[in-house]
Amino acid sequence: MTEPEPAVSGPAHAAGPVPALHPQAAPHAARTCVLLDRDGTLLDWSGMFLRFIHDLHHQARLPPPLREEILGAAYWRRLRSGELHIGDVRVRDRVDEVVHRYMEHSTLFPGAAASITALARAGARLGLISAWAGTTTTEALLERDGVRAHFTAVLSRDDLAAHESALDDNAAKVRLAARALALMDHKPTDTLYVVGDSHTDVHLGRALAATVIGVRTGNGSTLPPGPPRGPDLWLPSVAGLGVMLGLEHSIAP
Repeated sequence: MTEPEPAVSGPAHAAGPVPALHPQAAPHAARTCVLLDRDGTLLDWSGMFLRFIHDLHHQARLPPPLREEILGAAYWRRLRSGELHIGDVRVRDRVDEVVHRYMEHSTLFPGAAASITALARAGARLGLISAWAGTTTTEALLERDGVRAHFTAVLSRDDLAAHESALDDNAAKVRLAARALALMDHKPTDTLYVVGDSHTDVHLGRALAATVIGVRTGNGSTLPPGPPRGPDLWLPSVAGLGVMLGLEHSIAP
């Protein structure tokens, strides 16, 4: 997701997060590289956004709308257009506070941490990119949930140069992806996947000639069912990513 509109573990006796493993590949050996979107794909952003909106209403001494309205697509469109005001505040002018001040109120989607751990242990190179802001707070969240070490690259709009700040979400994500892939030491022989829930993620995958995996979390339900404008493959959530890529065994309930 751009700005939003949710393992195979170690041995049972192991304590703490499992260190990421990035083995050295033989020259030109194909590896699996995965670029994941943040909001709506890996991260359930609803908690931080709700807290932000509730705080603005509290400051304005106004009652907040229902949860369903705040998290609805129409509410987000009003915010992005600049039409949404809470008291004297135009919400668009302060929306980056969501990721800079409220990230601790968000969570990874169920099963996401285990899937990321399994992918990293299997040798996949992982990058996390967002066309929204919040690199430092994202890294803190990943540390909190024990998966930061599994990502070779974690980048957001914060990492763009000043002259790139006006890029739209599509262009920003392509630029960030190029930097992430360089950090991941991606080679043309590697298998590349882009995982996300938005049109921007599909655009990125097409720009990189990658296989696009859509998730039904976040804005995934708004995407076309298949290529070229929709994903090549679908998952209910990122929790199933390792199994889909053949890098994690499915464990029957």
